[in-house]
Amino acid sequence: MTEPIHDYDPAQALEGREAIAVFFADALETETPLLLLTEN
Repeated sequence: MTEPIHDYDPAQALEGREAIAVFFADALETETPLLLLTEN
């Protein structure tokens, strides 16, 4: 039996300035700044 696939946007789960700052810092540290420009 297969599990259903759900769309998940981690950016929508960010609540508060600290969570957003961590998300930005992680994107820049992992050399994937395009994560900051991705729109779903």
